[in-house]
Amino acid sequence: MASRRRFTWAALVTPVVVISLLIAGWAVDTSVSSGEVPRNTELAGRGIGGLTESDLGISVAAVADEYAATEITIASGEETYRTTAGQLGLAIDEPATIDAALLIAEARALPARPFAWVGAIVSPNEVEPVFHVDSASLNAEMSRLEGDRRTAPVEPSVSFFLDSIVAVPGEPGQGIDVDAFADDLLRAADRAGLASFEVSVEPGPIAPKIADADAEALAAEALALTEDPITVAVGVDEVQIEPETQRSWITSDITEAGLTTTFDVELIQQSLKNQLSATAESPIDATFTIEGGVPVLVPGRSGTGCCAPDSGEKVLDALQSGVDRVELALIEREPDLTNEEAEALGIVAEVGSPGEFGPTTRHACCQNRVTNIHRISDIVRGAIILPGETFSVNDYVGKRTIEKGFVADGVIYDGVLTEDVGGGVSQFATTLFNAALFAGLDFGEYQSHSLYISRYPKGHEATISFPAPDLEIVNNTPFGVMIWPEYTDTSLTVRLYSTPFVQVGIGEPTSSPSGNCTRFTTPRTRTYPDGSTDNDTVSARYRPGEGISC
Repeated sequence: MASRRRFTWAALVTPVVVISLLIAGWAVDTSVSSGEVPRNTELAGRGIGGLTESDLGISVAAVADEYAATEITIASGEETYRTTAGQLGLAIDEPATIDAALLIAEARALPARPFAWVGAIVSPNEVEPVFHVDSASLNAEMSRLEGDRRTAPVEPSVSFFLDSIVAVPGEPGQGIDVDAFADDLLRAADRAGLASFEVSVEPGPIAPKIADADAEALAAEALALTEDPITVAVGVDEVQIEPETQRSWITSDITEAGLTTTFDVELIQQSLKNQLSATAESPIDATFTIEGGVPVLVPGRSGTGCCAPDSGEKVLDALQSGVDRVELALIEREPDLTNEEAEALGIVAEVGSPGEFGPTTRHACCQNRVTNIHRISDIVRGAIILPGETFSVNDYVGKRTIEKGFVADGVIYDGVLTEDVGGGVSQFATTLFNAALFAGLDFGEYQSHSLYISRYPKGHEATISFPAPDLEIVNNTPFGVMIWPEYTDTSLTVRLYSTPFVQVGIGEPTSSPSGNCTRFTTPRTRTYPDGSTDNDTVSARYRPGEGISC
């Protein structure tokens, strides 16, 4: 009887002792490993038990890198797409996965934790990775995969139309709805863990994210805000800006907050400039005139303009606060060439060493072509080529037209004599070309006459037409160069004014065959203030007769 009682007592005491030892061992191990992953824990087959948080982060990052290459198959209707987790933006959420590993023991009920601790000695704890999807990457990849099979939805907008503000309804797209698909993708990833998987999704209409009602409400607000005129005053001048003009300033945009409407301040500023242009006074550039053969500065002056840089904001503030009148300030506008800048250009004397030819060509009196020569001279007179800049005759003068004062006369097109408005202006081009040649300037585009004309120097002359050929003069000096044509009834002179900078010598042209044509090449030597020299050439190619090609 006594032995039975001893056996019964032992049977009762032994489990209590075992459980106590179990709890004590778990408690000791837990206190020792606080801040570490519980023993015998794995992530994707990697042992992570006992790792500190920083070391765990390295292991989780390595798993995440490997997961990016995991193959994923998407079955969509009759189409099958193959891609990877990384391309889809499906990735391991590293911070959440780290937390899951560190808290794996706490995830169980407290009474069960010592038994789970014992179980982990035999069988490892497996940490399930936590996934997330980057929506931008998912959108980009699905657009790539679906290609032409996908049409994006058109979001509603607010637009200015027929002097009013209207709501433009959105339109559904077609394809895989990426927002809904992201949830399917996460569920499939949770089931598959780190393995490849297939997910099915049906294509269909893709609804706009913004409701048409939101656009209609915004349009109504914009109409209410712009239902009354607003008066804008600049000095003694006033202009009334009507509601339809105000509404033309409104634009809509899609932001993180949804559809929004805004007033475009740049549109307001431009509108004010247009409507208040009469209040502005244009600046006048500094120029030069010639008195007794010497350049004399003609001072320019500043002007005014509408409106000050903050004018758009002021008008917008008035609209939004319900004020019906706003006063604005003009701004000072500097001329393109100020007096100080003009003085610094060094335009002080005539430049060039024309020698035998001179900067003058001659012509018979009283022909239509003389009218054109005089007209183009008047347009170009006073033009300044800034240091390093290129002067294009065609860009500066534009097309020669009757409206500009030009008349019809003889021209040469492709070696054939004919007639066109502006005929004869090539004499201006030849005279300007030689003035620049003897002044030591460089050339961009230029072309000689196709037929030799005896009144021009053979081998160094130029023609122009519109839009080509052009005559381009390059100012290769550190000073400004002013073009100053002068004429009589029988002559044209083009003078250039600057600071003397280079001495020029022109050699005799030499000829050489060029197919059926003859090319004449004229050498030039330029000597600079430091004593250095350079040599270049200009050339002309002439046909042997009218209608004969090279």
